[in-house]
Amino acid sequence: MLKLPDFDKDFEIHFDASNFAIGGVLVQDGRPVAFESKKLNETKQRWPTHEKEMWAMIHRLKTWGHYISSKKVVVWTDNMTLKYFATQPKLSSKQVRWQDTLALFNVDIWHKPEKENVVHDALSRKHQLKVVYVGETKFQKEFRLGNHRDEFAKERKQNIQKGIKSHFHL
Repeated sequence: MLKLPDFDKDFEIHFDASNFAIGGVLVQDGRPVAFESKKLNETKQRWPTHEKEMWAMIHRLKTWGHYISSKKVVVWTDNMTLKYFATQPKLSSKQVRWQDTLALFNVDIWHKPEKENVVHDALSRKHQLKVVYVGETKFQKEFRLGNHRDEFAKERKQNIQKGIKSHFHL
């Protein structure tokens, strides 16, 4: 369950990049505020690992900039080289643009060992997960069948099919 952000507190970003995707979680007080995963295009899939990881971090900063623009942000990565990105003597034009973006935020980069990199690892590597179909549970079957007998559910379904929007009131 996502937590509503408290703009009086600092944020953390946990992220990872695989050969196929990037994934990240915006965290506050140890609870997720937002998460995202994004598939890499063919060009980015050919980038070296440290560039994929750096792009993943820059992408997260831009994506969640409205949350973190005025706050200190601790960024956790399993790639040690990102910690020293700002001190590299030679940068490509792409890396210079990333450095300019990084300068817009109050970022502290910390290393997290790969074996502790679980949540964002799952988001960046979801293509590797296998789906196992276990069938419909008794509850699911009763719920599905019950919707056919429920007049309120029937009416809502018909309205949706007709494109009629309705507002739910509790």
